[in-house]
Amino acid sequence: GFGVAFLLSGQAEGALGHGLPVTFLAGSVAVTAMILPGVSGSLLLLLLGQYEYMIGHLSAFVDAVYAIATGEPAAVPPGTATIVTFLGGGVVGLFTVAHAVRWALEHRKRATMTFLVALVVGALRAPVVQTATRL
Repeated sequence: GFGVAFLLSGQAEGALGHGLPVTFLAGSVAVTAMILPGVSGSLLLLLLGQYEYMIGHLSAFVDAVYAIATGEPAAVPPGTATIVTFLGGGVVGLFTVAHAVRWALEHRKRATMTFLVALVVGALRAPVVQTATRL
């Protein structure tokens, strides 16, 4: 877990891109992470290089929905396909990967917890890399 997270930290954005399949995977991983003890969905989105991309799309989407709700004429909110794809990935992650992790925690708790802790520790490189590139 540590090795994978450490190697991907700061490298995934360029390698993965921002296509809809990657967005679906990011939604699945983020929602799965949020139900695990001690694992942050935001941290894993940073690790995958999708955090800022998703925040930007979500912000534009919410602004457009607000404009429509207040009576301003607007087209379909930008990034709708991206938001729907992310949510779809979240639903799939919730009902599939979450069950696999639950099984692993029930049957191989020590190994699973070791993997999860190593994943979190290895992923700590992502915010450090992003901070260093912005300074």
